[in-house]
Amino acid sequence: MRTEFMYFDALNARLLRNLQPHYQQNPSAMVRLSSKGSLVAQLTALIKRATCYNGLCLQIEGAKWQSVGEGACGKVFKSPCGMFVCKISRADAGYPLYANWAQQAWRTNPHAPQILWGEAIPYVDKGYMSLLEPLEKLSQDMEDVISPVQGKLYGYHVDADVCFTDHEEQIISTVLSLAEKSRVRVDVHNGNFMMRGKQWVLTDPLIG
Repeated sequence: MRTEFMYFDALNARLLRNLQPHYQQNPSAMVRLSSKGSLVAQLTALIKRATCYNGLCLQIEGAKWQSVGEGACGKVFKSPCGMFVCKISRADAGYPLYANWAQQAWRTNPHAPQILWGEAIPYVDKGYMSLLEPLEKLSQDMEDVISPVQGKLYGYHVDADVCFTDHEEQIISTVLSLAEKSRVRVDVHNGNFMMRGKQWVLTDPLIG
Protein backbone atom coordinates (compact mmCIF):
# COMPACT_ATOMS: atom_id res chain seq x y z
CA MET A 1 0.00 0.00 0.00
CA ARG A 2 1.25 3.49 -0.74
CA THR A 3 2.54 5.30 2.32
CA GLU A 4 1.20 8.65 1.17
CA PHE A 5 -2.26 9.53 -0.14
CA MET A 6 -0.76 11.39 -3.10
CA TYR A 7 0.07 14.02 -0.49
CA PHE A 8 -3.59 14.84 -1.14
CA ASP A 9 -2.15 16.13 -4.41
CA ALA A 10 0.17 18.08 -2.13
CA LEU A 11 -3.16 19.33 -0.76
CA ASN A 12 -2.79 21.74 -3.64
CA ALA A 13 -0.85 24.95 -3.13
CA ARG A 14 -4.10 26.82 -2.55
CA LEU A 15 -5.14 24.59 0.31
CA LEU A 16 -1.72 24.69 1.94
CA ARG A 17 -1.87 28.47 2.04
CA ASN A 18 -5.04 28.23 4.10
CA LEU A 19 -3.61 25.87 6.67
CA GLN A 20 -2.26 26.82 10.06
CA PRO A 21 1.38 27.97 10.14
CA HIS A 22 2.67 24.80 11.80
CA TYR A 23 1.38 22.66 8.98
CA GLN A 24 2.45 25.13 6.32
CA GLN A 25 6.01 24.70 7.58
CA ASN A 26 5.78 20.94 7.85
CA PRO A 27 3.02 19.66 5.53
CA SER A 28 4.40 16.13 5.49
CA ALA A 29 3.59 15.82 9.19
CA MET A 30 -0.05 16.29 8.30
CA VAL A 31 -0.47 14.37 5.07
CA ARG A 32 1.95 11.45 5.50
CA LEU A 33 -0.12 8.31 5.56
CA SER A 34 0.33 4.68 6.40
CA SER A 35 -2.15 1.82 6.22
CA LYS A 36 -2.93 2.41 9.91
CA GLY A 37 -2.14 6.04 10.53
CA SER A 38 -3.98 8.05 7.90
CA LEU A 39 -7.23 9.87 8.36
CA VAL A 40 -8.54 8.15 5.26
CA ALA A 41 -7.61 4.73 6.64
CA GLN A 42 -9.17 5.65 9.97
CA LEU A 43 -12.44 6.80 8.43
CA THR A 44 -12.60 3.76 6.16
CA ALA A 45 -12.13 1.51 9.19
CA LEU A 46 -14.88 3.35 11.09
CA ILE A 47 -17.28 2.83 8.18
CA LYS A 48 -16.57 -0.90 8.29
CA ARG A 49 -16.85 -1.10 12.07
CA ALA A 50 -20.28 0.53 12.36
CA THR A 51 -23.59 -0.89 11.15
CA CYS A 52 -25.90 2.15 11.14
CA TYR A 53 -25.81 5.93 10.84
CA ASN A 54 -26.03 6.66 14.56
CA GLY A 55 -23.46 3.99 15.31
CA LEU A 56 -21.07 5.51 12.78
CA CYS A 57 -21.45 8.96 14.33
CA LEU A 58 -20.64 7.49 17.75
CA GLN A 59 -17.60 5.73 16.33
CA ILE A 60 -16.32 8.99 14.85
CA GLU A 61 -16.85 10.89 18.08
CA GLY A 62 -15.11 8.08 19.94
CA ALA A 63 -12.11 8.58 17.64
CA LYS A 64 -11.87 12.20 18.93
CA TRP A 65 -13.52 13.90 15.98
CA GLN A 66 -15.58 16.86 17.21
CA SER A 67 -19.16 17.35 16.04
CA VAL A 68 -19.41 20.88 14.61
CA GLY A 69 -22.64 20.87 12.62
CA GLU A 70 -25.77 18.88 11.90
CA GLY A 71 -28.64 19.07 9.43
CA ALA A 72 -31.59 17.00 8.32
CA CYS A 73 -29.42 15.00 5.92
CA GLY A 74 -26.12 14.71 7.70
CA LYS A 75 -23.50 15.68 10.21
CA VAL A 76 -20.06 17.34 10.14
CA PHE A 77 -17.06 16.57 12.35
CA LYS A 78 -13.72 18.32 12.78
CA SER A 79 -10.60 16.14 12.79
CA PRO A 80 -8.52 15.81 15.98
CA CYS A 81 -5.78 17.95 14.39
CA GLY A 82 -8.34 20.58 13.46
CA MET A 83 -7.18 20.76 9.87
CA PHE A 84 -9.95 18.79 8.13
CA VAL A 85 -13.63 18.06 8.45
CA CYS A 86 -15.54 14.89 7.76
CA LYS A 87 -19.06 15.12 6.41
CA ILE A 88 -21.56 12.27 6.59
CA SER A 89 -24.67 12.57 4.46
CA ARG A 90 -27.72 10.31 4.42
CA ALA A 91 -31.03 10.02 2.60
CA ASP A 92 -29.69 12.45 0.01
CA ALA A 93 -28.65 11.41 -3.51
CA GLY A 94 -27.58 14.95 -4.34
CA TYR A 95 -24.51 15.31 -2.16
CA PRO A 96 -22.56 12.30 -3.52
CA LEU A 97 -23.12 13.53 -7.08
CA TYR A 98 -21.74 16.95 -6.28
CA ALA A 99 -18.94 15.64 -4.06
CA ASN A 100 -17.69 13.33 -6.80
CA TRP A 101 -17.51 16.28 -9.19
CA ALA A 102 -15.85 18.54 -6.62
CA GLN A 103 -13.04 16.05 -5.91
CA GLN A 104 -11.57 17.02 -9.27
CA ALA A 105 -13.09 20.45 -9.84
CA TRP A 106 -11.61 22.21 -6.79
CA ARG A 107 -8.18 22.13 -8.41
CA THR A 108 -9.36 24.64 -11.03
CA ASN A 109 -12.56 26.18 -9.65
CA PRO A 110 -12.22 28.13 -6.38
CA HIS A 111 -15.97 27.98 -5.74
CA ALA A 112 -15.89 24.18 -5.39
CA PRO A 113 -15.19 22.71 -1.94
CA GLN A 114 -11.80 21.05 -1.63
CA ILE A 115 -12.99 17.48 -1.13
CA LEU A 116 -10.00 15.19 -0.74
CA TRP A 117 -11.70 11.82 -0.45
CA GLY A 118 -15.16 10.32 -0.48
CA GLU A 119 -16.76 6.91 -0.03
CA ALA A 120 -20.28 5.48 0.00
CA ILE A 121 -21.64 4.12 3.28
CA PRO A 122 -23.33 0.85 2.25
CA TYR A 123 -25.66 0.42 5.23
CA VAL A 124 -26.94 4.03 5.27
CA ASP A 125 -29.64 5.05 2.77
CA LYS A 126 -27.82 7.11 0.13
CA GLY A 127 -25.02 7.39 2.67
CA TYR A 128 -21.74 9.10 1.82
CA MET A 129 -18.68 10.20 3.78
CA SER A 130 -16.21 12.83 2.62
CA LEU A 131 -13.00 14.39 3.93
CA LEU A 132 -12.60 18.05 3.08
CA GLU A 133 -11.19 21.42 4.01
CA PRO A 134 -12.63 23.39 6.94
CA LEU A 135 -14.60 26.45 5.86
CA GLU A 136 -16.14 29.45 7.59
CA LYS A 137 -19.76 30.56 7.65
CA LEU A 138 -20.90 32.87 4.88
CA SER A 139 -20.23 36.47 5.82
CA GLN A 140 -23.17 38.85 5.72
CA ASP A 141 -21.51 41.13 3.18
CA MET A 142 -21.34 38.22 0.71
CA GLU A 143 -25.09 37.63 0.59
CA ASP A 144 -25.58 40.19 -2.17
CA VAL A 145 -22.62 38.72 -4.08
CA ILE A 146 -24.08 35.20 -4.19
CA SER A 147 -27.67 36.34 -4.80
CA PRO A 148 -27.38 36.31 -8.64
CA VAL A 149 -25.84 32.82 -8.50
CA GLN A 150 -28.74 31.62 -6.37
CA GLY A 151 -31.22 33.24 -8.73
CA LYS A 152 -29.65 31.62 -11.78
CA LEU A 153 -29.65 28.20 -10.12
CA TYR A 154 -33.27 28.52 -8.99
CA GLY A 155 -34.35 29.70 -12.44
CA TYR A 156 -35.37 33.16 -11.28
CA HIS A 157 -35.00 36.29 -13.35
CA VAL A 158 -31.48 37.70 -13.17
CA ASP A 159 -30.81 41.23 -14.43
CA ALA A 160 -29.21 41.29 -17.86
CA ASP A 161 -26.38 43.49 -16.63
CA VAL A 162 -25.19 40.81 -14.17
CA CYS A 163 -21.95 39.25 -15.39
CA PHE A 164 -20.81 35.87 -14.12
CA THR A 165 -17.17 34.83 -14.07
CA ASP A 166 -16.06 31.71 -15.94
CA HIS A 167 -15.80 29.84 -12.64
CA GLU A 168 -19.30 30.89 -11.65
CA GLU A 169 -20.67 29.88 -15.04
CA GLN A 170 -19.00 26.47 -14.71
CA ILE A 171 -20.41 25.72 -11.29
CA ILE A 172 -23.89 26.94 -12.28
CA SER A 173 -23.98 24.80 -15.42
CA THR A 174 -22.61 21.78 -13.55
CA VAL A 175 -25.18 21.96 -10.77
CA LEU A 176 -28.06 22.41 -13.22
CA SER A 177 -26.81 19.52 -15.36
CA LEU A 178 -26.47 17.19 -12.37
CA ALA A 179 -29.93 18.13 -11.16
CA GLU A 180 -31.50 17.48 -14.56
CA LYS A 181 -29.74 14.19 -15.25
CA SER A 182 -30.17 12.70 -11.80
CA ARG A 183 -33.61 14.00 -10.85
CA VAL A 184 -32.44 15.76 -7.72
CA ARG A 185 -33.36 19.31 -6.75
CA VAL A 186 -31.32 22.48 -6.54
CA ASP A 187 -30.96 23.66 -2.93
CA VAL A 188 -28.83 26.78 -2.63
CA HIS A 189 -30.01 28.66 0.44
CA ASN A 190 -27.39 30.74 2.23
CA GLY A 191 -26.47 27.87 4.53
CA ASN A 192 -25.10 25.93 1.55
CA PHE A 193 -22.55 28.65 0.85
CA MET A 194 -19.44 29.02 2.99
CA MET A 195 -16.21 31.02 2.90
CA ARG A 196 -12.58 30.21 2.19
CA GLY A 197 -10.96 33.45 3.22
CA LYS A 198 -12.78 36.04 1.10
CA GLN A 199 -13.92 33.48 -1.50
CA TRP A 200 -17.43 32.00 -1.47
CA VAL A 201 -17.70 28.23 -1.81
CA LEU A 202 -20.83 26.29 -2.79
CA THR A 203 -20.75 23.28 -0.49
CA ASP A 204 -23.93 21.25 -1.05
CA PRO A 205 -26.24 22.57 -3.77
CA LEU A 206 -28.33 19.45 -4.51
CA ILE A 207 -30.86 17.43 -2.55
CA GLY A 208 -33.00 14.47 -3.45
